[in-house]
Amino acid sequence: MKKVSFVVILGIAAAMTGCSSMKKDNQSGAKSDEVAQTTNRDEEATSKAQDMTTGWPDSATVAAKEMVSKYGDPDEKTSESLIWRNVAPFKRIVVHKTVYNHRFPLLHQNALEHVVDYKAPENKVGEVWKYNGSIVLDRTKGEMSSFAENEAMNILALNLADDIMRGRTHFSTARINFGKETIKHLNGEKTANTTVLKFGTQIQTADQGESVANKIRWVGDRSNQSPRNNINTRQAQEEK
Repeated sequence: MKKVSFVVILGIAAAMTGCSSMKKDNQSGAKSDEVAQTTNRDEEATSKAQDMTTGWPDSATVAAKEMVSKYGDPDEKTSESLIWRNVAPFKRIVVHKTVYNHRFPLLHQNALEHVVDYKAPENKVGEVWKYNGSIVLDRTKGEMSSFAENEAMNILALNLADDIMRGRTHFSTARINFGKETIKHLNGEKTANTTVLKFGTQIQTADQGESVANKIRWVGDRSNQSPRNNINTRQAQEEK
């Protein structure tokens, strides 16, 4: 009985070892397939980006490759830009042919723009500009956008701008945090501020301006005078 039990145990052990080996082989094979798919996707994105940005600065081509790899082909292509629309949480993503050098926090070229709907409080606009000149606030459209070299830096810039406008941080502190997180990103460290927008999508952010009734105060009593009456009044004054 002891001999039989020992044989059975050996058989069970061998079966378990075989299963474990097969599991490892399957995991290894799946991982290899995943790596191959990622490599193929990157190569395809690189090829498409190069074709769509022929003659553009290298920084624009790199940005285009990142966006094509992540979001697929752009919705619109012009001689000056590639545009993706309504890619949540962004309203618009644009790769620009025309790039600008920017030294904050380190020298780079702003080729990539991310746009979100945002209603900025008027008393915080100045602080945002002091924090980062690559943040653009469009009051009429109700939009906030950021220009940078890649998506992570735009997400970081938008998150810190939102913190300033909500009174969570001072613009000088935001500048320091932007620099620190940029270094972390360059070192391969992902943070919440560089991977996802912390604020939700806003609605009805556009500013249509003042009503006609509010404009009456601009012209005062002359609002009741037609251009013809104004001319007659000026002529009468000259004759005197």
